Amino acid sequence: MFDWMAGSEAWVALISLTALEIVLGIDNIIFISILVGRYADAVAANEQAVQADNAYIAQCHAQGLYPVAYVPHNHHFLAAAASFIGDKEKAFAASLHVRDRQDTKLMRQPGYATLQHYWSMPYFAWVRFGQWDALLPEPAPAEDLIYPNGIWNYARGLARIRTGDLDGAAASLRRLTAIADDPEMAVTRLWEINTMAQVLGIAREVLSGELALARGPSVEAIQHLSSRLSSHTVGSPSRAISVSSSGSPQWMRMLSTREVAVKTATM
Repeated sequence: MFDWMAGSEAWVALISLTALEIVLGIDNIIFISILVGRYADAVAANEQAVQADNAYIAQCHAQGLYPVAYVPHNHHFLAAAASFIGDKEKAFAASLHVRDRQDTKLMRQPGYATLQHYWSMPYFAWVRFGQWDALLPEPAPAEDLIYPNGIWNYARGLARIRTGDLDGAAASLRRLTAIADDPEMAVTRLWEINTMAQVLGIAREVLSGELALARGPSVEAIQHLSSRLSSHTVGSPSRAISVSSSGSPQWMRMLSTREVAVKTATM
């Protein structure tokens, strides 16, 4: 039972993990937990981090960037990890918490555009758990919030497909495409990692593929939905989108294109 303790590799791994916890801190350990599929551990760790943040803010009356950007990041992680294990209640609670506590004035300022992604988190949760009846009545974001409007059209387009409104889904796709091609999206980054255009480009490919699939299995559907996430590239060969991972990669909240593509190919 304890034979593994005799191997030097096990001790090297244990020492390395301990060093990572000391050097990287809880945030990156949570990210590692997600990468290796330990989603329940990531949920538990984020819940502890949220409690610690709440206590710190209450005692120290923390202001500035910490409560505005870093604290929501823990709820952001929690929503993602809960989604992976199918915990709908925790995923929705965390997503709505992130949205409800966003500074809607600050997220419109240069340098704070990532907060718009946080604000959009409920859309991903609705899609992840197929809550189409809750999603469809959701009004469009304010017109000046270009990126959230793109995500809203992505989610709304999928909801329309699932409820049989293919013409409505096509209209959502046209609006999403226009937003993804907006020059502002190509220069605005989420935490200086991926541009909004890259994330919206994935959404466009998913919605395009799902719409093609709803009209019948086709090569077009497979091309849109086929992914090469192992190399962080998504999309058809002629329209590949490269994305970089971060502490909480934005595309992790997207529908699994690979899963749908495999389903399509086997029809």
